[in-house]
Amino acid sequence: MHFNESCYHKYLLAHPASEIAKKLYYYVQWTGHFVCKSDFYIKRTNFKSYLLLYTVKGNAIFNYMGKSYDISPKSVMFLDCEKPHEYYPVSDCWEFKFIHFTGNESYKYYDYITNLYDSYVIYNVNDYERYFDTVYENVKISKGEECDSDVIYHILTRLISDYNKTTDIFKISDVLRYISENYSSDISVSELAEISHLSRCYFTTVFKNNTGFSPYEYILNYRINMSQQLLDNTMDSIEKISFDCGFSDVSSFIRAFKRQVGLSPLSYRKKKYTINKI
Repeated sequence: MHFNESCYHKYLLAHPASEIAKKLYYYVQWTGHFVCKSDFYIKRTNFKSYLLLYTVKGNAIFNYMGKSYDISPKSVMFLDCEKPHEYYPVSDCWEFKFIHFTGNESYKYYDYITNLYDSYVIYNVNDYERYFDTVYENVKISKGEECDSDVIYHILTRLISDYNKTTDIFKISDVLRYISENYSSDISVSELAEISHLSRCYFTTVFKNNTGFSPYEYILNYRINMSQQLLDNTMDSIEKISFDCGFSDVSSFIRAFKRQVGLSPLSYRKKKYTINKI
């Protein structure tokens, strides 16, 4: 182990866990808040602890598992300290807050979260600093260990939840692009769910949460909107427009158009033509 905890400010609290905590909880070993000088340096291995480190300001380098990671503000570093690692600032006044912890099923969360992100650094996390502050204050006033366990659990589960929200939005953006490129073809909900790598049921829920419409409603609205553009800007027949916009037959198109717009396609075109002529 090699380290130089050279800091402008250093607040460090150790916490000797009770036997109950060791049996039942995620429990804090150390927690603190460092504002590091440029020569700060940590290199160690075989340290029985998991580390969550949140960067407040400044930048650093983190070398771990054969890779080098840039550490930036609003990032969380998550590592198993038994494995060789090192980290050090690349700017003066690198400020971070941390929780060394273990217990319960820490290793399962560590494995799951780092595999989920495919990284040991999670970037652009918002509103996490308060969790680190809460743990520090709890240890400082010797608040119940179950409270610390609850906060650690909340950090771990929120990292999972935030990942799922991010990827769900990303998957939905893929689907919306697919619809815009293929609205003239037959599109099924199962097909869209497959693109998203989600189950059909979960896909439908995620889609509605992000767009406000069911997949069927969104596709129908998109087709009607495109048909309006064709009615406005071309002299194509109603039949051609209906097929170009993905409707199986003209009757279905006319019924859907009238439900949404309040006019038949022909009446809509005549009204637009009259207005433009005036």
